[in-house]
Amino acid sequence: MGEPVSDGEPIRVVIIDDHRMFAESLGRLLSDQSDIEVVATVGDGDAGLEAVRRHQPRVVLLDNVLPGRTGVEGAADIREALPDTMVVMLTGAVDDRVLLGAIDVGCSGVLTKDHAAAQLNRAHRGLGSDLSNRELEVLDLLATGAANKEIATSLSLSVNTVRNHVQQVLVKLGAHSKLEAVATAVREGIIRYPTG
Repeated sequence: MGEPVSDGEPIRVVIIDDHRMFAESLGRLLSDQSDIEVVATVGDGDAGLEAVRRHQPRVVLLDNVLPGRTGVEGAADIREALPDTMVVMLTGAVDDRVLLGAIDVGCSGVLTKDHAAAQLNRAHRGLGSDLSNRELEVLDLLATGAANKEIATSLSLSVNTVRNHVQQVLVKLGAHSKLEAVATAVREGIIRYPTG
């Protein structure tokens, strides 16, 4: 299992969200963690891109709906400017179009705003330490090369539920794709790569 980031540099975070009260509350909650430093909180995509270029954060939390552009457009700009920065989309409710758009531009994950602080504070404690039993089952099946539909059949779940589980696995492992999630999980000793 990966160890939490405790020594060395804190995880630098930029929050881009036009709901000021939400952004500031999230910023305060994250700043309470000794290994997270919120370096900027801004309210629109242009200022966000400028803040990202200036501060070069490890993580960007990006609202899906911003003045003048979508979060997906903003995420694409950020990923182009800083390919190694993890972009996590914040949304009011998980919507398939938002999910697919976010994945297409290389976002590390999508979080609903009502769960963002809790999920983010859990996620940085140790890579994969917060995976649920169901997410581990999904991860094991991903390692065999199973598609979402096959996983759904195997676990008696809907494809939509599997898609949500896969998304959470990607977020919790900081992965951009199913393949990267499996590789990370094997490297961290979370799962064994299937040999049969």
